[in-house]
Amino acid sequence: MEAPMVRQLTDDFSFDDLEDEILFSRAALAADPHASDFLPLTDTMLPKVDAARALGREGRAATMQASAERMIANVNLDVECREVGRDLAHTLKNDRSGVRWTRIFPTTVDAFVSVPLAEQSVACQAWLTTSEPVIAARSEALTRWSTSAQTAVANTKASAQVRGTAMLARETLAEDLTRIRDGLARALSACAEERGLPRDYAERFFLKDRRRSKPKNDE
Repeated sequence: MEAPMVRQLTDDFSFDDLEDEILFSRAALAADPHASDFLPLTDTMLPKVDAARALGREGRAATMQASAERMIANVNLDVECREVGRDLAHTLKNDRSGVRWTRIFPTTVDAFVSVPLAEQSVACQAWLTTSEPVIAARSEALTRWSTSAQTAVANTKASAQVRGTAMLARETLAEDLTRIRDGLARALSACAEERGLPRDYAERFFLKDRRRSKPKNDE
């Protein structure tokens, strides 16, 4: 008797659907006296799902943390830059043509705070090397938020690696679960042939036509 073709589990399956597949098979194996000896073959399946789910959560957490850090740093750095612009304009009596202004703001203040955060933070840290009194008066806050901005940008890049690891783990999970199920199907088919059980015996231990949802819904 040939083993049935157990449908392949892919990374399109949600974690909940994968768990349903495993829970059903384990319950059916435990309930059938002919098949209960095969239950240990499935013992590693749920822990594998749990590990991949945890990695997915770790990836989301890293992304959300970097996004929040970037947002907070950006807002506060913009405030400091605008304050510098206001104080410097007041000091210079709104004369924006001289070098004291242009070395700080080569464009308008609005344009300056609109550049990418990485560029803005580098420019602000360059301010701190000047002898401009207006910058010196706000150096503590400028140092804090420009440094926070650069850290957030670095963490954003690092979070991409964490997400990549989670995606790879999900692909590996689907392959591992399918391989275990294939082995279980072969064992059940051999059992059925040995004991004269129906030809479709092994198929009874696997769900069919279940819903499938994208990983992004539950990662």
